[in-house]
Amino acid sequence: MRWLCIFLFLFTTLSAQAATVEDYVQQYKNLPCSGITTAMGDIRMKLKMVSSNKEKLEYYNRLFALSKLRKSKRCFGQAYT
Repeated sequence: MRWLCIFLFLFTTLSAQAATVEDYVQQYKNLPCSGITTAMGDIRMKLKMVSSNKEKLEYYNRLFALSKLRKSKRCFGQAYT
């Protein structure tokens, strides 16, 4: 019984980790340039309202992934909010 509890604890803690920047890049890779700039603006607005450090780190990772995609797609002519 003890081993089962340890196994379940390890399984749930390892699977509940936050997504990495590369995960967010894969998630947002099909967005056009206008969608990337809109998503960046939305995330910046949400970031102002978040109080926990864990959520802030998640939003910063999303912003970094979107800026990485923006550079790779060369979306520099679009309005940047």
